[in-house]
Amino acid sequence: MTEKHMLLPINNDLADQIILAWLRQHMAWAQDSFDKATTREDKDDAELDLIAMRRVLKYAGGGDD
Repeated sequence: MTEKHMLLPINNDLADQIILAWLRQHMAWAQDSFDKATTREDKDDAELDLIAMRRVLKYAGGGDD
């Protein structure tokens, strides 16, 4: 059996909390990359990453806080 076919019983509320925590951590890393970017190209790339992560976070239900 491959990983993509593996099914695990999960608690959906707990899974949502874990996913949102993971996404928020990645948002923090994306913001840090944006803040530390030194070239215009790096700043633009980091900004696009932040926009994408915000969209994913909002889609997952954690973008309103």
